[in-house]
Amino acid sequence: MRTQFYAAELMLEHNPFIGRLNEDVDGVRELQMSRTPFSFLYRVTETHVEIIRVWNQRRDRTALKL
Repeated sequence: MRTQFYAAELMLEHNPFIGRLNEDVDGVRELQMSRTPFSFLYRVTETHVEIIRVWNQRRDRTALKL
């Protein structure tokens, strides 16, 4: 799983807008990590990508607080 996290981080570094927009919070995007139940919730600023949370998608979405 560590390899998948690292691959997702590299993907965001080179393609910060690859994740889909989060419907609940403005400016937050979500990138699903392949072959895992996890996703990165992040926002893109002028200078960097800020990962806000690593979310286990098996959990209830209504419990997600950003």
